[in-house]
Amino acid sequence: MAINPVLALDQFTRQLFPLAEPGEVFFLRRDGIQFRADVPGPRGKQKMTGKGAFFLTSNRVVFLREGRVPEGEWTSFDIPLSLMQNPHFRQPIFGANYLDGHVAPKVTAPNPIAGTAYWSLTFNKGGCGTFLPIFYRILGETNQPGTQSQFIQGAQAGQLSQMAYVDPNDPSVLYITQPQPIPQQAMMGYQGTATAPPPP
Repeated sequence: MAINPVLALDQFTRQLFPLAEPGEVFFLRRDGIQFRADVPGPRGKQKMTGKGAFFLTSNRVVFLREGRVPEGEWTSFDIPLSLMQNPHFRQPIFGANYLDGHVAPKVTAPNPIAGTAYWSLTFNKGGCGTFLPIFYRILGETNQPGTQSQFIQGAQAGQLSQMAYVDPNDPSVLYITQPQPIPQQAMMGYQGTATAPPPP
């Protein structure tokens, strides 16, 4: 896990999204999420919470806080699939469904955490019938190094809606085309904030 991965601005939607790593494929975005992380630090565990959206890619889950974020506070969390430990989808009798687990530090990131952290993503709006099959399929393929799977290749080619089951009760937004970042100069003034700029 790493704090504040690099973000980009989508030239079509004008929304922030995680800047893609080499070969990374975006699958979906899910809004209405409550995020929590218990992150080790010099003074013990630090609890971090926020509301916003997450992005599921072929490499990771990235949570992005919504609204204006005070100066110096975190805006996003990067949870690499390859570093996830025992993720579980939970359906409590009372309360919303949530996905949780532990994650090791992403030591190559600019802002890695100090040790293994607990994280959870609570789905406050709608079901998970679209998200869960895609998530577990990608997670299973993450631990099988080698050639890129047909599922990932299909998503990269814009065929995800033909390959994935779409649950009408799941408000996840599938990526039919991959997000395209706008030029770097257009990002000035938006770095360090989880608020998308106003429409042009």
